[in-house]
Amino acid sequence: MEPFVPVSGHGLQPRPIRREPAGASLAFRRAAWESVKVFDEGFLSGLVFDLCRCLRDPGWDIVYEPGAILDHVGPHSVGQLSFYNHQLFWYRNLLRHFKKHHSWPQCCILRAGIAAGLMLRAVLALIKPSKGTRWGMFRDYARAA
Repeated sequence: MEPFVPVSGHGLQPRPIRREPAGASLAFRRAAWESVKVFDEGFLSGLVFDLCRCLRDPGWDIVYEPGAILDHVGPHSVGQLSFYNHQLFWYRNLLRHFKKHHSWPQCCILRAGIAAGLMLRAVLALIKPSKGTRWGMFRDYARAA
């Protein structure tokens, strides 16, 4: 796992990174963009992970550039989702990405792990909910599983 990199860069040098830059802004060469065979617009989130994977396959590097400056305008819509829809949003995108890059048996193992994890979270929500009501969280986790 890549260590957390401060946004401001404070004297850091550009460097290749091995993992996908979560929540990052991306800029890339036209040739890199054109090397991606299919741009999957079906992702609701997680597009950065899939795009970086597709860029690495033909040999492109993903590089952290601490001197890059970006102004982000507008709210992020994930915060407007209900707890249940947020769970669906996250896990559907994870499965979509996994199906593109892994075998069917591996996808089955991931699905089983997600279902087991969601059911465990449902039970734990009855003991100590982090937000919302106990039964509401239990119901949402169980429905998502």
